[in-house]
Amino acid sequence: MTQSIVKQNKRLALAGYRKETISQVAQKLVRKLLFGKKGPEEPDPDEEEKTKIAVINYNHGIGHRLLKAAKLFNIKVVFKFPHKLGTLPSSVNGEVRSCQKAQSTHTQFRTCKREVVYSIPLSCGRSYVGQTQKCINERLTEHKRSKGSLKTEYMNMQNHIEDCGCRPDFPNTGILGVSGRSRLARELSEAFWIMHMGEMNVSIASIKITDVEYRLMKSAFMSKKATD
Repeated sequence: MTQSIVKQNKRLALAGYRKETISQVAQKLVRKLLFGKKGPEEPDPDEEEKTKIAVINYNHGIGHRLLKAAKLFNIKVVFKFPHKLGTLPSSVNGEVRSCQKAQSTHTQFRTCKREVVYSIPLSCGRSYVGQTQKCINERLTEHKRSKGSLKTEYMNMQNHIEDCGCRPDFPNTGILGVSGRSRLARELSEAFWIMHMGEMNVSIASIKITDVEYRLMKSAFMSKKATD
């Protein structure tokens, strides 16, 4: 990610853009990757000069007459269709994924959520940070039953518990971020929080981020928090 940002910064600098503008572009790219949408930003004055758009419900006959009339005033008409299959309830229109209810694989520690970055508090005052595509309760159950497991995502916390003698507090696990985007977005968020917590964290990030990437993500998280 750093190489892409550096290349973009060089291109903008050669084009004569100010450092403040280049910084805003870099933060915008990070926000788009982490949250899947644009963060708060100043309106682009060039957008105001573009063709105006009017969105109306489609009605055969009158809709096309309005389309021709709007062209005379340099207005682009876009039709929308309110009665679509996508507006049906999810119980009819799509399959709702339900969580497993077996205690052996899904202990109800907290409210069910999928695709999250989470933090398990430990009795010694530290925390374990991780990410999962599964329901948070399913992952916490795996952690609880992971004693003796050789998987890296479980060994880090188990090794600390054995050395420290502390205990995990699964019911008070916190959700640091919810992302329906790619695994990369969750891993970047996980790496940010692990670096942010420093010595108070006992886990190892799935991917490494640089100090520059950390500062960009910190700015993105602060901007998102301010608008939530």
